[in-house]
Parts: sequence; C-alpha cells; structure tokens
Amino acid sequence: MASRVALAKAALLFATLCAALLFAAPVYAEEASSDDKIHIMTLEGSDAIIIESNGVFGMVDSGEDDDYPDGSDPRYPLRPGITQGHGHQDEVVAYMRSIGVTEDNFDFYIGTHPHSDHIGSADEVIRAFHPKRVYVPEYKDKYISYDPALWDNRYVYDRMIEAAYEVGATVIWGLDSSAPVFPEMPDAELGGNLEPEGDGPGNVEDDGSGSSDGLGGSNGSGEVDDPSDSDNVGQAGQDSVDLNSFAEDEADGERAAEAYVLGDPNGSWAGRLIEDGPKPQHDPVTLDEAAGLDFQRNDIAAASDMPGGPVGTIGNPCFMLGDFSIEIMNYGDDYKTTPVADANWFSWGVKVSAYGKTAFLAGDIGNYDGDEDRLAVQLGHVDVLKMGHHGLSSSSTPEYLSALAPDYAMWTSDYATLPSDRLDVLSELGTRVWNSASSALAGCDAVVFFSVLAV
Repeated sequence: MASRVALAKAALLFATLCAALLFAAPVYAEEASSDDKIHIMTLEGSDAIIIESNGVFGMVDSGEDDDYPDGSDPRYPLRPGITQGHGHQDEVVAYMRSIGVTEDNFDFYIGTHPHSDHIGSADEVIRAFHPKRVYVPEYKDKYISYDPALWDNRYVYDRMIEAAYEVGATVIWGLDSSAPVFPEMPDAELGGNLEPEGDGPGNVEDDGSGSSDGLGGSNGSGEVDDPSDSDNVGQAGQDSVDLNSFAEDEADGERAAEAYVLGDPNGSWAGRLIEDGPKPQHDPVTLDEAAGLDFQRNDIAAASDMPGGPVGTIGNPCFMLGDFSIEIMNYGDDYKTTPVADANWFSWGVKVSAYGKTAFLAGDIGNYDGDEDRLAVQLGHVDVLKMGHHGLSSSSTPEYLSALAPDYAMWTSDYATLPSDRLDVLSELGTRVWNSASSALAGCDAVVFFSVLAV
C-alpha cells in the first residue's frame, strides 16, 4: 500500500508540473532559452495549437466557440448534435495575447477541417490577430454523405471565410507542391458568385498522400531548455519540469510515469480522471442512433458555400515560420467527387520540423480509408505527436503509433478517451504522455513543446 501511495504522489507531481515538454534532449534552464515553441492548449475536447518561432506565430485550429446556428437561416439548420455553448474563444485569444501574438506577427491560421471543436473560434481569432494566410480544406455540405455528420460544419466554415475576407487574408483551400507559398488572391468580393456545381478554383489533382519533397527540418544539435527547476514558471500557466526527474528518485519517477500512463486503478489521481474528466465534443454518432433522428438536408443551401460566394486559391503545403519548416499533410480532393461520411475523413495534419526534430499535429485524422497507414510510411519516427481525434478509437491505430514511435504524445481529452490498447503501445514504446483534461486540472493553460540550438 505504501508503494502505491508513493506512486500516486509521484504521478500527481508529474501531472502538476506538466505544462512544458521537451522537443529535444534537455540542458539546464540557465544554459539555454527557446524561441521555438509549440503550445497545445488544454481545452475540453477542442484543439487549439499555437506555433511560435523567433517572435512570429502561426496557428493550427483554435477550438470551440459559444456561437451556433439558431435555425433561423435555412442554410444553417439547428441540427441534433450541434455543440451549444462550451466555447473557448476568450481563453484562446487571452492566451495568445499573453505569449505575444499581435496583428503584426501572426503569419498563418490552419483549420484542419470544418468541425466546430477545431475551427468554431476561427472567426474570432482571425479578427483579433489578422493572419496573412488562412488555410482550410474547401467545404460544402454535399461533400458529406452521412446527414447526422453535417452538424454546423458549414456555419463555422462560412464564418471563418468571412472573417478572413474582412481582414484581407489570403484564403488557401487547395494545396499543390508546385504552387507558390504566397499565392495572390484571385479578384473576388463577397458580392461575387461561386458556381454551385463542378470544380471550384481551389481544386487540385492530387493522389491524396499529402506528401511532398518540400522543406525538411534543419540539422542542429537539437538541445533544449531543461525545465527541471519547477520555479521556472512561464506565462499564462506554463510551467517547466524535467521529464527525467519528476520524482526525487529516477527509478521511482519511471514507475510513476507508468502509473500515470496507464491510469492507476487503485485510487490514484490519474486513475480518477477516467471517471471525472471532461468528454470530447463530436463523439461519433452510431447508425442506430442516427436512425432515430429526424434529419433533413438542405440541398439548395449545400449547393453554394456562403452569400456572395467566396473564392479561395491554391498554395504550397510547405513553408517556413522562423526556424520551423511547416508541411500540411494528408490533403487531397477525392472527397469532393466521392462524398465521405464525416469531415474527419479529409482532415489535414501538420508536420513541424526544426533542428532535426519533428512534431506531427494530426487534427482528426483517422484510418477510415488508410490515411494513417500512408502517413506512417511518410512520417516515420516523430519526436512529438498530437494524437488524432482527441484520442478516440477511430484514430491512432496501434500500428500507426508503433511506426511513429513518438517520444512524447498528447491527446486533447482525458484518459477515458484513449483505448487501452493504445495506452499499452505507448507504454511499451516508453512514450511520455499528456492529455488536456489532466493538464488543465493541474492548472496548465497549455502544454508547451520547445526546441533550441545548443549553447
């Protein structure tokens, strides 16, 4: 019993000090500083990720907001399953301001796919910080074959596009490795028309792999700030901790990590999260559940994207942000000609590389039609993995996790979400893991991965 208590205490200490993670091998905090960071906010069932390098920022998704369609506009029905409230837009904007994001240094916003728990607050973020480029897969309701999965996709997508137009951002909804990084926006105004059928201007012939021989990570020593000093507290709830010494005794620390990863069933704080933690939004709807829903698709509304018809353009999936090379992966246009059951099927992922280290931010990518199988070959080992679809069973197959063999992994929900076979694989790999629910309960606004050159 005493050893179980010790492990529980160590696991609690580990979780409480979790807010900064290593993107490379540790050095002492006083010997290095980092200008290159990936901030994964600890929101309830939402993805909001800020990428920072040399004082310039980009964003991958921004989470849920409080707004939702009230049904008064026939283009935006109030459908079953639409999240009402539970928004995080104020938290996200406040956190971004706290780490120094302004209208002058916000380079891009990437919406991985049109679900409100990923881009619901995109319009608020875009209006607050004026990104130069906005990337999002082109969307129409007719691209979704399964009515219960329409939710408020078009509502949040249209508001994202409207906000981008208002601030003068270039909207990129098609990707091609031969396209320019900074494409000019086609001449278009909200008063123009978009052809309701056929291929739009953002359509790109692609094999769906999303891979490219574009920008790779630069080579460097990859050493990083050692956050072992728990007094080294950053902004907005960020904290620093040495992941190799989160207990006084290293062996005890390793055992505590195992208890934390698996969720101690004997009453530890980590284990209790299985019952108490918040649940992610947009849980899959089963066919049996959907059969009982009174659902009506608005085909007229689905034929056009928004009033006046927005126009997007084609951009290169590879570009730089300070020291980071960014590559949008898992893109393609097949969903526009062969409708899919859910927007998760065409979710983008984002590869972030620097100093020979790689992070992969998986959006809601799953393995519905072999996307993870393809990505496993393209990516190989990654140092940091933001797991797909909040850790739900539709994503992060054991084979995919084994192929990527991440040193660090995080999912944006709680322990109850991640299936036990995934936890088993991560434990066998020795992966250090975090989830947003436990990190938020520990007082962390964001989990921050960072990478610096050796000093």
